[in-house]
Amino acid sequence: MSLKKIPIESQLDTTKKNELVTMKEFPNFMREFISMVSAMGTFLKTMGNIEKRNPALLENMKNFSSPENLELFVEKAPPEILGLLFKTMIRFTKLSQIKDVMLLSPDEKIQVGEEMEKVSQDLSDLLKKIEVKTDGDY
Repeated sequence: MSLKKIPIESQLDTTKKNELVTMKEFPNFMREFISMVSAMGTFLKTMGNIEKRNPALLENMKNFSSPENLELFVEKAPPEILGLLFKTMIRFTKLSQIKDVMLLSPDEKIQVGEEMEKVSQDLSDLLKKIEVKTDGDY
């Protein structure tokens, strides 16, 4: 059996979309695949560890975003915190409308990833402002 060509669709060079990956291309293909699998592994481990530390996290997030709880928060929070909170919520709402990220084009995935990083930074900024303004008693 010859191993000169491996039956894997090449995504390394889009001009060869339906051709086989050659042994010369295989190391580059594997590096990209390893990077992707590693990133997914890190993501899943992080999510699992967060959920183990705080099993009620997702339920608490839903409860916080209920109209009643948001109304209480709005009544007590300073305007600069509210502005950042609403900016972040709007950004996150747009992102949460994406149903299957695997169906996005590579450029769209990059754009969504960059936007998620911005949301993460906004949330970090929000937390810092809350910690500075108060002892967290909202």
